[in-house]
Amino acid sequence: MKGVNVIFGSDGVYNRLKNCPVPSMPVYGNTPIFTCPQNAYNTGAVSGTSKVGAVVGTLSKGTVSGIYYLTGSAQNTVSGATAASAEEFASGEIAAKLNDLTPRVEASFLLDQLAYMVKGGRCSAAAALGANLLNLKPCIEVKDGKLGVVKKYRGNYAKCLASYVKERLADREDLMGDILFVTHTPVTDDCHAAVMEAVSQYGKFETVYETDAGCTVSCHCGPGTLGVLFVRK
Repeated sequence: MKGVNVIFGSDGVYNRLKNCPVPSMPVYGNTPIFTCPQNAYNTGAVSGTSKVGAVVGTLSKGTVSGIYYLTGSAQNTVSGATAASAEEFASGEIAAKLNDLTPRVEASFLLDQLAYMVKGGRCSAAAALGANLLNLKPCIEVKDGKLGVVKKYRGNYAKCLASYVKERLADREDLMGDILFVTHTPVTDDCHAAVMEAVSQYGKFETVYETDAGCTVSCHCGPGTLGVLFVRK
């Protein structure tokens, strides 16, 4: 409505959509994507794990000065910039340091449902039906820029989430203890409580950030998706 600001999070979006959204890939062709940022800012960054990110990164290299491509899971390690402030490092050095973190980032999510994966073409309807019948909750991890199922949990989702967090964090001596991200789409209160209790019990992090999942995870995975993200030493 004209003159009315409508603000709502991903939970509001899900509530307003009667059907699962179907992801689409825009075709940029030779569009000068970075014309505006180049004129407005001295530097910029592009990140992504998908082919779209790779294409955009390729377009930016050698075309527009000051654009740096953050590969793989580097978008999940933006917090590393706090250790490489603009006063201490040039933009290219910050991008290099973030890309160096990529192989050490552990990024994974637990899914409560597969309906959105089916709509996105990432899971067959038969597999989703079988998972629903067996009450399976797949754990997806990002490795080498690719998503893959690494384990399947079964049973009450809050308990599955607690077990997932425990297996990710317990008795780990190879983790950097500064920052942990708990990233999720809308989850129920009991699931949220179970995760935060497990993080407190098994995690040894100075700071825990709770963040909303971005558009890609929200669209492809749907409500109830939650992950813990951190960096190894």
